[in-house]
Amino acid sequence: MSEEKEENVPLEDGPGAADVEDDAAERRPRRKRSPMKVVDRRFWAREEQGDEQEPDSSEASTYPKYVQELQAQLEESRGRLRELTAAYRQTQQETDGIRQRLNRDLDRRVSLAKGDLFRELLEVADNLERALGSVGEESQANDLARGVNQVLLQMRRLLSAQGVEELEVANSQFDPEVAEAIEVRAIDRAEEDGVVIEVVQRGYRYSGRTLRPARVVVGRADVPEKAKAQPAEGAAEADGNGSTESL
Repeated sequence: MSEEKEENVPLEDGPGAADVEDDAAERRPRRKRSPMKVVDRRFWAREEQGDEQEPDSSEASTYPKYVQELQAQLEESRGRLRELTAAYRQTQQETDGIRQRLNRDLDRRVSLAKGDLFRELLEVADNLERALGSVGEESQANDLARGVNQVLLQMRRLLSAQGVEELEVANSQFDPEVAEAIEVRAIDRAEEDGVVIEVVQRGYRYSGRTLRPARVVVGRADVPEKAKAQPAEGAAEADGNGSTESL
């Protein structure tokens, strides 16, 4: 009994060979290709994406345990850093406020100390001015008087350069904030009532406050005693018996 051997004989190239291959390709099942998904598992890459994409719990569970511990420590450190930053900013604001208050207090103390010094210098200037006023006009022409006058002018220029200003109170209404009345003088003109008519000692202002009030004489108008007013028309008159009757 003879065995027949089947041999696969390749088809020769021809018009029928291409059709056979196409039929075979159509009979083979086609695999549906799924889209390729790439997930960046680096933790800093997820932080850059922000809150737009929350990490999947299934993906987080695939991290090794030591990586999860490191991530937890990192989040804890970041929270601590935010707390320390907020505390530092608050402390810096408080420090700036304390520094500003100390600077204002220092400026006030310096201003008061300078005011005391300027007040003493004004007393010296007043004494020099009195010395010049005590001598006659002829004596002021000598060299000593001219030297004293130059020292007085130099001192006044120095005080003016430091911000010391003279108070202008002459011929103005008396103000107790800037002037001190040492005398009240009777005057005839009623329009000068309560007006400074003479400055005995000059007053000065420094740094917006009165350094030394001016000592002045204030005018007071005399009111002559008027005769008793006659009763007006229609007023009641007293009769001899003490009773009144209407006119």
